[in-house]
Amino acid sequence: MKILFNHIAPEVAQSASNLLIEAGNYGVSCIWYNANPNKAVGVRMYHFQEHSSGKEIAGYLMKMLSEPEFSGKEIFLCVNVKEAMIVPSAYFSHSSLPTMLELMYGKNSGAIYTDTVEMEQSGERHICYNSYRVNEEIMESVKSYIQPGKMKHSTSLQVQNAERDTRVYGIVYHHKIKLLLFKEGALQLVQQYPYKTPADAAYILLNACHQHAMLPAEVEVKLAGIIDKDSNLFREIARYFMQVSLQEIHEEVEVDEGLKDISAHYFSHLTHLLVCV
Repeated sequence: MKILFNHIAPEVAQSASNLLIEAGNYGVSCIWYNANPNKAVGVRMYHFQEHSSGKEIAGYLMKMLSEPEFSGKEIFLCVNVKEAMIVPSAYFSHSSLPTMLELMYGKNSGAIYTDTVEMEQSGERHICYNSYRVNEEIMESVKSYIQPGKMKHSTSLQVQNAERDTRVYGIVYHHKIKLLLFKEGALQLVQQYPYKTPADAAYILLNACHQHAMLPAEVEVKLAGIIDKDSNLFREIARYFMQVSLQEIHEEVEVDEGLKDISAHYFSHLTHLLVCV
């Protein structure tokens, strides 16, 4: 595991009472903050070696959580695994979850968790369930650090907090991009995709829009994570989409002076998570 981005001083970490961790099979993102009001004070991101096993990731997480910066914090864990699906309440059944996840992602061992998600569509609130499968060794490695009720899938929070309309949210991780696609306010797609080149990522966005009859010229694209406006990745996406911008820090989150000298979009997606916990 390597540190990809680090902007947290030890003394600043000690002053923070809260810590949100987003973990996927690509790596981990951490944001230290104080609540009431929310104020972000530090950010760190790690990436894992490609094709790391569940046992290896469990070891990385245990080592990370034993570091002084993580001690004494109220931790909220956002699991960001790909093996997840949102199911409307009318079609949800606990007994069928293993079979449904196997049909979508193949056979794999892992514990299954489910979040209740409230979603608004056409002015009405609907209950859905986001079920996801997590390697048991990974969960075993973090359970002593996470209090009951302090874990959800990232998607469960993102779909509730997003400004919808007709737009695509893209969060860029290490060689992976996560898309949340809304059409006329309704969620159409949540998926993670590996990519190697900027052209790959642009094609992924174009294909997602094509599958849902959305014209690139009319779709607003909001990007966050490991991307810059002067990067080849941003320029390649902007070749095809007319409305591309970088996601801002959530309006309910203040940023410490020590974070104001870095580009906000590197960690803006984390601020949109922490306002929901």
